[in-house]
Amino acid sequence: MQLNQPSDDTMELIGAALKGLKEIYRSGLHYKKSGVLLMGLQRKDSAQATLFDDTDKQAKSVNMMRTLDVINKKMGKGSVTLAASGIKHRWAMRREKQSPNYTTDWFELPEVE
Repeated sequence: MQLNQPSDDTMELIGAALKGLKEIYRSGLHYKKSGVLLMGLQRKDSAQATLFDDTDKQAKSVNMMRTLDVINKKMGKGSVTLAASGIKHRWAMRREKQSPNYTTDWFELPEVE
């Protein structure tokens, strides 16, 4: 799904993901959870504004996301989430084939004795 404007609004991103899911979903098929590929990433402020931009909606979005971030930082990650992300997560990542993180995690550096 392509967004009209760059966005960091979680509600807009979830909306785009749900729209994409509705387009590809076929009843009766078995599905597995997979990753998401993000392409064409750019800074939100790098896009040219248009005549039809809703500046009030954009300001409300910025305030909402900032408020969610402040609450989650103060109260703990995931204290406030969007209902579309679900309340109970019945899945967990499978990590048996995960690559080592020794390039990004000090505690996973190989030790030589």
